[in-house]
Amino acid sequence: MKQFLLIITCIAFISISLNAQNNTAEQAVSKTLQQLHNALAKSDAAILEKIFADTYFFSDPGGVTHNKKDMVEYAKGGNFKVESSIPSDKKITVYGNTAIITEHATEKGHVGDEDIAGEYRWIFILHKEGNEWKIVSMQGTKIIKP
Repeated sequence: MKQFLLIITCIAFISISLNAQNNTAEQAVSKTLQQLHNALAKSDAAILEKIFADTYFFSDPGGVTHNKKDMVEYAKGGNFKVESSIPSDKKITVYGNTAIITEHATEKGHVGDEDIAGEYRWIFILHKEGNEWKIVSMQGTKIIKP
């Protein structure tokens, strides 16, 4: 009976410890995503340079693909501006050093002269490099209302 209680206690301790680690990772991932939103609102190329992985890949709502260099250059040129982004329905799932985030967002902004206001469904993939979470990939889909 004592061995059984010891095993149950160990399992409970490990479960609590893993849950605390996941909550900490989710907070760090959420912080990185907030940095992305802030950088896009301010066209802050330096922040994008920091939070995008070198292998960053973006498939935009029009199906065009971009890499880290493209996105940093867009920000430097002021060609991509998110004036507001109101996220909702955010789900963060952490798998060790990898995280997947899905969210719905209502956005206002411009790419060049094109108005990109609307509702979007986003998927973000992040990977932990050292102590930093880097955005590896993101994909956006514009929600078309019937």
